[in-house]
Amino acid sequence: MQGITGEQTINSQPSGRPGRSRRRWLIVLAALIVILICLVPAVVLHHGPSIDEQLAAIEAARAIPDGENAAILYNQLMRHCPVIADVSEAVDKITRYEPWRKAAYPEVARWIEQHADVIEALLRIARFQQCRFALDLDARYSGDSRSLVRQWTWLLQRAAANDIAEGRIGPAIEKCRCLLQFAEHYRQQPTLIDQLLSCNIESAGLRTFANIVMAEGLDPNTLDDVAALPIQTRLTWTIGLKDIIAVEDLFSQQRRRNMPLVSRLRAWLTEKSTEAYAAQLPRVYERLLSARRGMLILSALKRHRIATGRWPADLGAIQRSVTAEVLTDPRNGDGYAYRLTSDGVVLYSKGPNGVDEGGRWKRPADDDLIWPWYGAQPGAKKEKANDD
Repeated sequence: MQGITGEQTINSQPSGRPGRSRRRWLIVLAALIVILICLVPAVVLHHGPSIDEQLAAIEAARAIPDGENAAILYNQLMRHCPVIADVSEAVDKITRYEPWRKAAYPEVARWIEQHADVIEALLRIARFQQCRFALDLDARYSGDSRSLVRQWTWLLQRAAANDIAEGRIGPAIEKCRCLLQFAEHYRQQPTLIDQLLSCNIESAGLRTFANIVMAEGLDPNTLDDVAALPIQTRLTWTIGLKDIIAVEDLFSQQRRRNMPLVSRLRAWLTEKSTEAYAAQLPRVYERLLSARRGMLILSALKRHRIATGRWPADLGAIQRSVTAEVLTDPRNGDGYAYRLTSDGVVLYSKGPNGVDEGGRWKRPADDDLIWPWYGAQPGAKKEKANDD
């Protein structure tokens, strides 16, 4: 199209010489721009720290002793356990989200037994408070690594769900604690992919927390153990936001470095900035924080039921046992929706729009169910609102 337009311009000139001259200058200018785009990064890299040196400097500033670093053990486990064959799709969500018994799903029970050593290793790693993975682009964005993290998460979640159904509440609490610490370890990494992984892991931990709290026959002492699990009512991920942006910018440069020139120019012109991607994180974390506070409300509701034999009629009954901050949904600044049902209770966030849509979560509605989870089996047994 540019050639045709240029030719039409030339023919419209009284003389061909000025049009040809202008076209030559445009070609020269375009060539200079391309040369500058190609040369400026090379000059900067030549006179300043290289990408690898800058990543190494960030890594050195965040370094901790090897003996305190959970990443070393995670890496060892990844090498030892490169893949976990998943269970069949037919029982996938049922055994992750709902307590289940070995007699009902022997296939899943065998699957868990086959990977008992992985569970034990993850429980040991969860005793570490800190985790620092190497800032390696290929490793951090490896599809195999992400898949393995997902498999570990589901393994812990399913094993805890089986523990709950068969009355092993102590082991279920430990697996829940492990999931929450697993999420915290990944949240400590200055990469966007690890931030998103941490949210997925913690969501599994919170679902496990809810199943433990709502287990039948839970006594006050056990509820105290559940309440001691590390669920924060505030988010602190923004403390590392500067490092996240710096690392992702360097990763973007690494991706472009080995591209052909045309692809590099296209990526440079069309890629979103790291700041644009990072701007999406608050929405993700607000939803996670809303779920966290919902878990604490659910725990307070259960404590009331244990003490009185009945679920409270409204959330006002637990105002003395939780803070006003916990009762406030960070997604809309309002309270949570709660009601009694014929077979239990329903608790949910009214979502970003702050409108109570009856717990409906499919668009255009945006409520987020805290209990029961929207993937629960139809007709699944829940605790009744009042004692028989």
